[in-house]
Order: sequence, then structure tokens, then C-alpha cells
Amino acid sequence: VELTPAGSGLIRVSATPHPATGVAVMSESFASSRNEAFYGFGGRHNALDQRGRTLSSFVEKENLPGLGAPGTPSAVLFPNGPTATFYPQAQFVSSRGYGFLLAQPQLAWFRLDSDRPSAWSVAASAQSLSYVVAPGTPKQAITALTALTGRQPAPPAWALGPMLDRLVKNIGETQSDYESNLNQDIANIDRYHLPLSGYRIEGWGFRNADNDGLLLYPPRLVSFATQSKIIAELQRRHIHPLGYLRPFITPGSAPDREGLTVRRADGQTYTTSGTLGQQIAELDFTNPAAVRYWRREVAKMLDLGFDGFLADFGEEVLYDMHFADGETGQTMHNRNPILYMQATREAIDSYERSHPRRKLWFYYGGGYSGTPGSAAYEGGNIAGDEATNWGQASGLAALAPDMLSRGIGGAYGFTTDIGGYYDVTSPPTTKELFVRWAEWAALSPIFRLHGSGRAGTHTPWSYD
Repeated sequence: VELTPAGSGLIRVSATPHPATGVAVMSESFASSRNEAFYGFGGRHNALDQRGRTLSSFVEKENLPGLGAPGTPSAVLFPNGPTATFYPQAQFVSSRGYGFLLAQPQLAWFRLDSDRPSAWSVAASAQSLSYVVAPGTPKQAITALTALTGRQPAPPAWALGPMLDRLVKNIGETQSDYESNLNQDIANIDRYHLPLSGYRIEGWGFRNADNDGLLLYPPRLVSFATQSKIIAELQRRHIHPLGYLRPFITPGSAPDREGLTVRRADGQTYTTSGTLGQQIAELDFTNPAAVRYWRREVAKMLDLGFDGFLADFGEEVLYDMHFADGETGQTMHNRNPILYMQATREAIDSYERSHPRRKLWFYYGGGYSGTPGSAAYEGGNIAGDEATNWGQASGLAALAPDMLSRGIGGAYGFTTDIGGYYDVTSPPTTKELFVRWAEWAALSPIFRLHGSGRAGTHTPWSYD
């Protein structure tokens, strides 16, 4: 066991057994008072104080509604239980005057006075244990820990204004439909004097349809001529165009053949299914050549006139995946979102240095803590695919505990899909839910009209 300084006011504790052969889990327990409160742990929906609960620190989709009979646990807690989160942080602040960070990426559990009222414990699926303690008041502990783990940088001023996303419906939307929606949005922005600062074209595309292997989602639904016209129309109105990116690669394409994707144990490309059932490969952000490829793709997009984008996915790493730096999915599942965001931030910073008049912004879905964690690089975060209902599992009531809990860990740039997104097992967003959600979002950092998978974009004129 070693105790070392970890920065101003921080103490690192590292424990390694000798020999470590056969060790599957390392854990440590601590005395606790009966009224100790535990705040943080990332974007949890169930509560602010996690005392009495057992939490997993594993990037996973939050719960979906309506997949069981009303009143049964599966109706509100499927599939990952009441504490599932898209943005876990293995760090918290205690009411007893200290902060705590588990400084490693493996699957971990916190038992917060849940087994007995006088002790809490942390365990990691690893052959060693490393954590950092920050003694002091909540303000002191949060300041010290986020100096180590990172804080989301302040966005440009325009990103704090109202934004509208023109989604692609999951079912049945054609290029003609989508182009018509884009043109109608421009007309309605003028008609209703909508004070937008940003507008996202989800169905955008590069000049090169297959773009050397990068899989866009959804497949491009707008002609390049129409896309260029819409970007110019937005810029004339001082509205910043945004797009969509994700690090999925077409198997067998050039970047895959060049070894830029995640592999199996035998060296072959690791393929899995994407959101539309298509075969996909994952970009390997431990490979410097893959990072350079990603930076080039981001620059291509920005060259088209986009001032930012939603960076999606990155959390679907499986345990038997193999990466260029020798790691497997056991350590990379939580670490991959960090490397993904680091590469994206490097791309943005590099582009801004070459184009000093451009003020760019991007936001992401998942994330994890670390030294630093993804908060050091992200521009902001979506809460995940929230349900189109009022519930605490992933509806409107989930937002406040999610935003406040992740903010303790430096993830300040919270943005929600106003009205919810996941309407596959929930009813469509009602006018009342839309208005109440918008009122809530007006008091949060980022105000953004998004939409749902089946209904498409939620706009004010969708209702009356």
C-alpha cells in the first residue's frame, strides 16, 4: 500500500497484492456515520443523496419506460435498475468533509452504507486499487477533485442560446421529406421570428457519399446542393449550423483495411450491429493513426460551414475487443469515451487555431471520470435518450438529479432533448409535457429543441 500526494490537498492511495495471480476484485471499506450523505456519481436519476444504495460505475444506457405491466419494476427500471446512468463518475463528495475518486476505469461498485449502516465500500474488477481522497468542505473537495479530473470548458456565447435539431425519423423518411422539412423550418424561423442561435442538420453528408468509410447516422438524407443552400440561409440569419458524427466505420473500407479499427483476439476486425442493424466497426482511439483520421474527418465537416456537432456513441465497447495499445474491453469500456472526447477536442482546438474567427462547440452523450476524465474535453452533454413522459426513470423528473449529480464532477454543460426522445414504448409528447419540459430547460445551461424517434422534431408549431 502506497500513499502519495496527488496534487494540491489530494492524497492518492494505491494497493497491489503480491502476487496478484488469481485476484479478480480489489476492495476497501471505510467507517461511516449513520447520517453521512454521498453526493455525485455522475448522471444518476434516482436521487441526489445515494446513501443506502449500491451503485455500479459502468457506462450504460439509462432505463427505458413502458416495457412491463404498469406498476411493475420493469415498467420503470428496465433494463439496468434504478441507478443506471449514461454518464457514471466514480467520484463523490461526502457530508463528512471529504471527496473521493476511484482513479481507474474498470467496472466498479460502491456500497454506500447499503450492507450495514456504519460502513461504505468500493470494489473494482482489477488486480489493484487506486483512489484519491480530497479532505475539506464540499467546495474545497469539489475544487480539488475537478482540478484533477477536469471541468467542461465554457462554451462560446452562441451555444447558450436556443437551438433546434432537425431530426431524421427512424421510420420511413425519404430525402424529399427531409429536404422539405429543412426548407419549411427556414420559413417558420422567419414566420415566427424564432430567436435561434444554432440549428442542427442530422441528415447531413460529405461531398463524398461513403466518405472513405465513416458511417454517418442516419445515411445522408439531403442533397449536397440543398445542404449548402440551408447552411448559407442559416448563416445569413446568424444561426450556427451543426451536424452529427459518430466513430463507426464500414467494415472492409479504407480505414478498416489500414488497421484503424478495433480488433478481435485473432487480429480480425471486430464487427457488431449498428442502430439500423447494419454491420459496423469501431474506430480505435488508442491508435495514433486513427486519431489523425478522426481529426481529418472533423475538419472536413467544419470546412462545409458547420460550427459544431453532436458526437454520439462510443460507449458500446465489449469485453473481448482488443485495442492497439494492448488493452481489452475490460479496461476500455469506460475509458473509450474519454479517448473519444480527447481526440475530438484536439480536432476542434486545432481547427480553431487555423481559423481564429470561428467559435466552435460540440456536445456528447456518455462519459466517465478519470485523471483527467471526459469532462476535461467535452463541450457539453446530452442526458441520453430520455423517454417522452413525466417519469423519474428517464423522463422529465429524471433531469434535475441527473444535471446536479454530474455537475459535482465537473460536467456542467447539461442539455436535454426538450419533450423527450424515446417514444417507442412511451406515448407521443403531449403539448403540456413539451411546454413544461421547455420551462425546465430554460433554467438549465443549454436550451435545445430535439425531438423523438417516431414523431421527429418537436417544434412550437408542431402543437399550435
